[in-house]
Amino acid sequence: MKKDTLIVMCTPNYNRLITRRAVRSVKATDLTRAEFILLDNNFDDSFNHPTIMNRILRYAADRSMNVVFLDDDVEIYENRWLERVYEVSDALGADIVGCRHVFESGEPNHDGIWIDSDGLSWLFTDQMLDPDEIKHSAAYMPTLCSALLFVRDCKSFYFDDKFNKYQHDLDICMQAWQMGKKVASVLDLEIIHNYQYYRKKNPSYMSVFIKDSAYFAHKWADYIPTLLELEELKQFKTIRSKRGWTDYYNSVTRIKSIRAERAEEMFKCVTAECFNKKLVSGAHFHLYTLNKQRHHLVECLKLNPCHRAAKKYLTEIDGKEPKWAGNCTHGINCKYCHFIGGSVY
Repeated sequence: MKKDTLIVMCTPNYNRLITRRAVRSVKATDLTRAEFILLDNNFDDSFNHPTIMNRILRYAADRSMNVVFLDDDVEIYENRWLERVYEVSDALGADIVGCRHVFESGEPNHDGIWIDSDGLSWLFTDQMLDPDEIKHSAAYMPTLCSALLFVRDCKSFYFDDKFNKYQHDLDICMQAWQMGKKVASVLDLEIIHNYQYYRKKNPSYMSVFIKDSAYFAHKWADYIPTLLELEELKQFKTIRSKRGWTDYYNSVTRIKSIRAERAEEMFKCVTAECFNKKLVSGAHFHLYTLNKQRHHLVECLKLNPCHRAAKKYLTEIDGKEPKWAGNCTHGINCKYCHFIGGSVY
């Protein structure tokens, strides 16, 4: 297959454990169509991420290639992640594509980034999206984080080097919308994003972030009202007042003791529409307790191999312990579960 994609990761030093973990995870996936480039700046104080990313865009454009930018604090354990990004790019006509970010614990981090009327950015986490607006398990997003950022038509975009370290990824997404292009997030593709390690070790994080945020807000002040009215983003107009999946799930667990039929209907909604694996796994377990259908235990353990109660009930039903279930005491899939072999069928 022709190499049509550059995967580029920048790091201050490859010898850091977090970076080596990131590189190993990416190189273990299917990179048939890609070239992987690691740029080590050796803690160069003059390093400016947007400047380097611009050079990569120009290099890719000259070679008629697309780019995936990766931070060195991400880990990817989905073998076909790159193909999945292309599938969504094609299906939604999106030139910029990201995905769902989770912490090492498996808890959701964010799916995209919302921009409010004041130009402030907010991580978009586990909101209840309109099912009609989800296509191919993906949705249009106002802006995205460059921890994983796919860019097509590289000649049309640039990274503004006036940003010191943050918000330049949001900026390129705003460019896309302004040009009539689209931005989307793959909701069923998860990467582990360990960005909190950087925050804890960088005392200047907040001051730099605030400065970059102010520049972003001023730069896009005139366009933001237009962004908020785009047809593709209409569901986000009331995003700050919308209910999240966690609140919805917690309410169903209470309704279960009042109206079992209503709770079953609502748990089925969670399994059909939610992309938070912890909540979907839990919903399947609750459905088993309501209707005693074995397949709900299997689905529960597919998403969370360490769900002890589901494992216990399935063992009682089958007369033997499911060999593909986990044995740890965590309440949710954690990074360890990515290394559990076998399939759950």
